[in-house]
Amino acid sequence: MAQHAKGIKWFILIAFAITWASLLLINVLHLPLPESTTGMATASGPVMMLVMLGTFGPAIAVTVVRKWITREGFADAGLSLNLRKAWKYYLAAFLFPLVVVPVAVLVGAVTGLARPDLSALATIVPLFVVSLVGALIYFGEEFGWRGYLHDRVAPGKPLLAALRTGLV
Repeated sequence: MAQHAKGIKWFILIAFAITWASLLLINVLHLPLPESTTGMATASGPVMMLVMLGTFGPAIAVTVVRKWITREGFADAGLSLNLRKAWKYYLAAFLFPLVVVPVAVLVGAVTGLARPDLSALATIVPLFVVSLVGALIYFGEEFGWRGYLHDRVAPGKPLLAALRTGLV
């Protein structure tokens, strides 16, 4: 348990240090932030790099903690895709939006609750690219906060773990 406490303390310290340092640099350099997360596609290169560093801070922290501080390694880190057993879930996750969005548009059009604007189809590819890039960027946060910290702050008690992780 002491090893977990040591890992948790170092993880939080490193994750916050990286994230806050990236935000501080954005502020000190007076770099303009986009108005929303969808505006990140138009953000300048330096802003994007610093935002990516900040959001990847927890993953960097996990790597440092697992490799050099607790030396627990990555066997239980959940990084394997396990495609042989879980291929159905990967396929469903990929196909779900491709099925749900057209159905939602159709239901909206048929019920009169919405008027689909087909000119918006031109934005689908850029949004798809932004969502893929976003998934890669935010992997760092999920891998750190959910994949590492959540499992250690209250082992076997998911609700308490979620509350404690949320407080951090």
